[in-house]
Amino acid sequence: MEPVTTHHSSPRYPQFHKRKSMVMLANEPEEQLLVFVHGFGGDPLKTWSDFHSYLTLDKQFKGFDLLFYHYDSKKVQASASAILLDLLMEEILEQPAFFSGYFFRDEDLKYSIRPEGFKYKKIFFVAHSFGAIVSRKAMLSSRSKNHTWHKISKLMLIAPAHNGAKALLPVQQMLSVIPFVVGWKRFRTPTLDDVDLSSPNCRLKELKEETKMIQAGSEGEFTIAGQVIWSLEDYVVNNEEYLKDAEPIIEDYQDHKHVCKPNDGYLTPLDTLKKFVLQYGS
Repeated sequence: MEPVTTHHSSPRYPQFHKRKSMVMLANEPEEQLLVFVHGFGGDPLKTWSDFHSYLTLDKQFKGFDLLFYHYDSKKVQASASAILLDLLMEEILEQPAFFSGYFFRDEDLKYSIRPEGFKYKKIFFVAHSFGAIVSRKAMLSSRSKNHTWHKISKLMLIAPAHNGAKALLPVQQMLSVIPFVVGWKRFRTPTLDDVDLSSPNCRLKELKEETKMIQAGSEGEFTIAGQVIWSLEDYVVNNEEYLKDAEPIIEDYQDHKHVCKPNDGYLTPLDTLKKFVLQYGS
Protein backbone atom coordinates (compact mmCIF):
# COMPACT_ATOMS: atom_id res chain seq x y z
CA MET A 1 0.00 0.00 0.00
CA GLU A 2 1.14 3.52 -0.77
CA PRO A 3 0.63 6.31 1.78
CA VAL A 4 -2.11 8.76 0.87
CA THR A 5 -1.99 12.52 1.47
CA THR A 6 -5.11 13.87 3.12
CA HIS A 7 -7.15 16.80 1.87
CA HIS A 8 -10.57 16.24 3.39
CA SER A 9 -12.36 17.47 6.49
CA SER A 10 -15.24 16.42 8.72
CA PRO A 11 -18.20 18.45 10.02
CA ARG A 12 -16.77 18.01 13.53
CA TYR A 13 -13.13 18.33 12.56
CA PRO A 14 -12.26 22.02 11.89
CA GLN A 15 -11.99 23.03 8.25
CA PHE A 16 -8.71 24.88 8.80
CA HIS A 17 -6.97 21.71 9.91
CA LYS A 18 -6.22 20.28 6.46
CA ARG A 19 -2.79 18.80 7.01
CA LYS A 20 -0.83 16.17 5.23
CA SER A 21 -1.33 13.10 7.34
CA MET A 22 -0.49 9.73 5.83
CA VAL A 23 -2.69 6.65 6.04
CA MET A 24 -2.14 3.01 5.08
CA LEU A 25 -5.07 0.66 5.55
CA ALA A 26 -4.68 -3.11 5.75
CA ASN A 27 -6.29 -5.30 3.10
CA GLU A 28 -7.45 -7.69 5.82
CA PRO A 29 -7.96 -5.46 8.90
CA GLU A 30 -7.67 -6.86 12.41
CA GLU A 31 -9.36 -3.89 14.12
CA GLN A 32 -6.07 -2.50 15.42
CA LEU A 33 -4.72 0.97 14.63
CA LEU A 34 -1.19 2.38 14.91
CA VAL A 35 -0.99 6.17 15.25
CA PHE A 36 2.37 7.90 14.83
CA VAL A 37 2.63 11.45 16.23
CA HIS A 38 5.73 13.43 15.23
CA GLY A 39 7.49 16.06 17.31
CA PHE A 40 8.31 19.75 16.96
CA GLY A 41 8.87 20.69 13.33
CA GLY A 42 8.43 17.06 12.32
CA ASP A 43 6.91 15.43 9.27
CA PRO A 44 4.22 12.71 9.34
CA LEU A 45 6.42 10.31 7.38
CA LYS A 46 10.00 11.66 7.31
CA THR A 47 10.19 11.81 11.11
CA TRP A 48 9.87 8.02 11.17
CA SER A 49 12.16 7.33 8.20
CA ASP A 50 11.55 3.75 6.98
CA PHE A 51 9.12 2.76 9.75
CA HIS A 52 6.20 2.44 7.32
CA SER A 53 8.23 0.21 4.99
CA TYR A 54 9.23 -2.15 7.79
CA LEU A 55 5.67 -2.35 9.10
CA THR A 56 4.08 -3.17 5.76
CA LEU A 57 6.59 -6.00 5.24
CA ASP A 58 6.26 -7.46 8.74
CA LYS A 59 3.67 -10.22 9.14
CA GLN A 60 2.99 -9.14 12.72
CA PHE A 61 1.47 -5.89 11.41
CA LYS A 62 -0.29 -7.31 8.36
CA GLY A 63 -3.75 -6.51 9.72
CA PHE A 64 -2.91 -3.13 11.28
CA ASP A 65 -4.12 0.18 9.92
CA LEU A 66 -1.46 2.89 10.05
CA LEU A 67 -1.99 6.61 10.60
CA PHE A 68 1.01 8.93 10.40
CA TYR A 69 -0.59 12.00 11.89
CA HIS A 70 0.40 15.56 11.01
CA TYR A 71 -0.29 18.71 13.02
CA ASP A 72 1.14 22.22 13.08
CA SER A 73 3.80 21.80 15.74
CA LYS A 74 5.33 25.26 15.32
CA LYS A 75 2.39 27.65 15.37
CA VAL A 76 -0.25 25.77 17.36
CA GLN A 77 0.30 25.03 21.04
CA ALA A 78 -0.05 21.52 22.43
CA SER A 79 -3.45 21.99 24.08
CA ALA A 80 -5.11 23.05 20.81
CA SER A 81 -3.37 20.31 18.82
CA ALA A 82 -4.49 17.79 21.44
CA ILE A 83 -8.13 18.83 21.14
CA LEU A 84 -7.98 18.41 17.37
CA LEU A 85 -6.40 14.98 17.73
CA ASP A 86 -9.03 14.00 20.28
CA LEU A 87 -11.86 15.00 17.92
CA LEU A 88 -10.29 13.10 15.05
CA MET A 89 -9.74 9.94 17.06
CA GLU A 90 -13.32 9.97 18.33
CA GLU A 91 -14.58 10.29 14.76
CA ILE A 92 -12.37 7.42 13.66
CA LEU A 93 -13.54 5.19 16.50
CA GLU A 94 -17.24 5.96 16.16
CA GLN A 95 -17.48 6.24 12.37
CA PRO A 96 -14.94 4.13 10.47
CA ALA A 97 -16.58 5.22 7.22
CA PHE A 98 -15.52 8.76 8.12
CA PHE A 99 -11.95 7.50 8.45
CA SER A 100 -12.07 6.33 4.85
CA GLY A 101 -13.78 9.46 3.57
CA TYR A 102 -11.50 11.88 5.39
CA PHE A 103 -8.21 10.35 4.40
CA PHE A 104 -8.80 9.08 0.91
CA ARG A 105 -9.61 10.65 -2.43
CA ASP A 106 -12.87 9.54 -4.03
CA GLU A 107 -11.11 7.27 -6.51
CA ASP A 108 -9.39 5.46 -3.64
CA LEU A 109 -12.49 4.79 -1.55
CA LYS A 110 -13.17 1.41 -3.11
CA TYR A 111 -9.92 0.20 -1.54
CA SER A 112 -10.47 1.69 1.89
CA ILE A 113 -14.14 1.44 2.90
CA ARG A 114 -14.57 -0.58 6.08
CA PRO A 115 -17.48 -3.04 6.40
CA GLU A 116 -20.54 -2.11 8.41
CA GLY A 117 -20.00 -2.76 12.10
CA PHE A 118 -16.20 -2.44 11.85
CA LYS A 119 -14.69 -0.91 14.97
CA TYR A 120 -11.18 -0.68 16.38
CA LYS A 121 -10.52 -2.77 19.45
CA LYS A 122 -7.06 -1.38 20.14
CA ILE A 123 -5.22 1.84 19.30
CA PHE A 124 -1.45 2.12 19.75
CA PHE A 125 0.20 5.53 19.84
CA VAL A 126 3.88 5.96 18.97
CA ALA A 127 4.91 9.53 19.81
CA HIS A 128 8.22 11.31 19.40
CA SER A 129 9.39 14.32 21.43
CA PHE A 130 6.70 17.06 21.45
CA GLY A 131 4.28 14.46 20.12
CA ALA A 132 4.30 12.85 23.57
CA ILE A 133 2.78 16.01 25.06
CA VAL A 134 0.15 16.26 22.33
CA SER A 135 -0.75 12.57 22.68
CA ARG A 136 -1.01 12.69 26.47
CA LYS A 137 -3.13 15.83 26.37
CA ALA A 138 -5.37 14.33 23.67
CA MET A 139 -6.03 11.31 25.86
CA LEU A 140 -6.88 13.51 28.84
CA SER A 141 -9.15 15.57 26.60
CA SER A 142 -10.92 12.38 25.52
CA ARG A 143 -11.49 11.43 29.15
CA SER A 144 -12.75 14.87 30.18
CA LYS A 145 -15.20 14.99 27.27
CA ASN A 146 -16.50 11.48 27.96
CA HIS A 147 -15.13 10.21 24.67
CA THR A 148 -14.16 6.56 24.53
CA TRP A 149 -11.12 6.07 22.30
CA HIS A 150 -8.62 6.62 25.14
CA LYS A 151 -10.01 3.54 26.90
CA ILE A 152 -8.62 1.25 24.19
CA SER A 153 -5.39 3.19 23.62
CA LYS A 154 -1.83 2.66 24.78
CA LEU A 155 1.29 4.84 24.56
CA MET A 156 4.82 4.14 23.35
CA LEU A 157 7.10 7.18 23.68
CA ILE A 158 10.42 7.96 22.03
CA ALA A 159 12.54 10.83 23.41
CA PRO A 160 9.43 12.35 25.02
CA ALA A 161 9.37 16.07 25.82
CA HIS A 162 6.87 15.77 28.68
CA ASN A 163 9.59 16.72 31.19
CA GLY A 164 10.50 19.89 29.31
CA ALA A 165 13.28 20.82 26.91
CA LYS A 166 16.82 21.83 27.79
CA ALA A 167 17.55 23.20 24.33
CA LEU A 168 15.74 26.39 25.40
CA LEU A 169 18.51 27.40 27.80
CA PRO A 170 20.61 29.13 25.11
CA VAL A 171 17.47 30.95 23.95
CA GLN A 172 16.79 32.19 27.48
CA GLN A 173 20.38 33.41 27.81
CA MET A 174 20.00 35.36 24.57
CA LEU A 175 16.87 37.08 25.84
CA SER A 176 18.78 39.76 27.75
CA VAL A 177 21.04 40.44 24.77
CA ILE A 178 18.59 40.52 21.87
CA PRO A 179 15.11 40.51 23.41
CA PHE A 180 13.41 41.71 20.23
CA VAL A 181 14.74 38.83 18.13
CA VAL A 182 13.91 36.19 20.73
CA GLY A 183 10.51 37.73 21.36
CA TRP A 184 9.75 37.59 17.64
CA LYS A 185 10.90 33.98 17.47
CA ARG A 186 8.70 33.02 20.42
CA PHE A 187 5.77 34.82 18.79
CA ARG A 188 6.33 32.90 15.59
CA THR A 189 6.85 29.65 17.52
CA PRO A 190 4.43 29.69 20.48
CA THR A 191 5.00 26.01 21.17
CA LEU A 192 8.27 26.97 22.86
CA ASP A 193 6.16 27.89 25.89
CA ASP A 194 4.82 24.34 26.06
CA VAL A 195 8.25 22.89 26.88
CA ASP A 196 9.89 25.86 28.64
CA LEU A 197 9.58 25.04 32.34
CA SER A 198 10.42 28.65 33.24
CA SER A 199 7.53 30.06 31.21
CA PRO A 200 4.32 31.03 33.05
CA ASN A 201 2.44 29.57 30.09
CA CYS A 202 4.02 26.13 30.42
CA ARG A 203 1.47 23.54 31.54
CA LEU A 204 3.68 20.46 31.87
CA LYS A 205 3.43 20.52 35.66
CA GLU A 206 -0.37 20.57 35.46
CA LEU A 207 -0.29 17.79 32.87
CA LYS A 208 1.80 15.64 35.17
CA GLU A 209 -0.36 16.37 38.21
CA GLU A 210 -3.56 15.51 36.35
CA THR A 211 -1.97 12.32 35.03
CA LYS A 212 -0.81 11.39 38.54
CA MET A 213 -4.31 11.93 39.90
CA ILE A 214 -5.84 9.69 37.23
CA GLN A 215 -3.23 7.00 37.82
CA ALA A 216 -4.16 6.99 41.50
CA GLY A 217 -7.65 5.87 40.52
CA SER A 218 -8.93 2.80 38.75
CA GLU A 219 -8.91 4.12 35.18
CA GLY A 220 -5.35 5.33 34.77
CA GLU A 221 -3.92 2.53 32.63
CA PHE A 222 -4.24 4.56 29.42
CA THR A 223 -1.93 7.25 30.84
CA ILE A 224 0.98 4.83 31.40
CA ALA A 225 3.48 4.49 28.56
CA GLY A 226 4.08 0.80 27.98
CA GLN A 227 7.42 1.35 26.25
CA VAL A 228 9.84 4.29 26.38
CA ILE A 229 13.05 4.92 24.43
CA TRP A 230 15.62 7.58 25.35
CA SER A 231 18.68 8.90 23.58
CA LEU A 232 21.56 8.78 26.09
CA GLU A 233 23.02 12.11 25.02
CA ASP A 234 19.77 13.86 24.16
CA TYR A 235 20.52 17.52 23.49
CA VAL A 236 16.86 18.55 23.28
CA VAL A 237 14.67 17.05 26.02
CA ASN A 238 15.12 16.24 29.70
CA ASN A 239 15.52 12.51 30.27
CA GLU A 240 13.62 11.87 33.49
CA GLU A 241 11.32 9.01 34.44
CA TYR A 242 7.65 9.93 34.32
CA LEU A 243 5.28 8.62 36.97
CA LYS A 244 4.37 4.97 36.21
CA ASP A 245 5.79 4.82 32.68
CA ALA A 246 7.85 1.78 31.73
CA GLU A 247 11.56 1.82 32.47
CA PRO A 248 13.25 3.44 29.46
CA ILE A 249 15.41 1.70 26.90
CA ILE A 250 18.50 3.89 26.59
CA GLU A 251 20.24 4.19 23.22
CA ASP A 252 23.93 5.16 23.20
CA TYR A 253 24.52 6.01 19.55
CA GLN A 254 21.34 7.77 18.41
CA ASP A 255 20.62 11.45 18.99
CA HIS A 256 17.23 13.03 19.64
CA LYS A 257 16.37 13.34 15.96
CA HIS A 258 17.40 9.83 14.89
CA VAL A 259 16.42 7.71 17.90
CA CYS A 260 12.93 7.24 16.39
CA LYS A 261 14.16 6.25 12.92
CA PRO A 262 14.70 2.51 12.34
CA ASN A 263 17.13 1.34 9.68
CA ASP A 264 18.95 -1.89 8.88
CA GLY A 265 21.65 -1.02 11.42
CA TYR A 266 19.31 0.28 14.10
CA LEU A 267 16.11 -1.65 14.73
CA THR A 268 15.37 -0.71 18.34
CA PRO A 269 12.24 1.35 17.52
CA LEU A 270 10.77 -1.45 15.40
CA ASP A 271 11.70 -4.24 17.82
CA THR A 272 10.32 -2.24 20.74
CA LEU A 273 7.07 -1.61 18.88
CA LYS A 274 6.73 -5.33 18.11
CA LYS A 275 7.17 -6.14 21.79
CA PHE A 276 4.77 -3.34 22.75
CA VAL A 277 2.02 -4.61 20.46
CA LEU A 278 2.45 -8.21 21.64
CA GLN A 279 2.24 -7.09 25.25
CA TYR A 280 -0.84 -4.90 24.94
CA GLY A 281 -2.56 -6.14 21.78
CA SER A 282 -6.01 -7.66 21.70
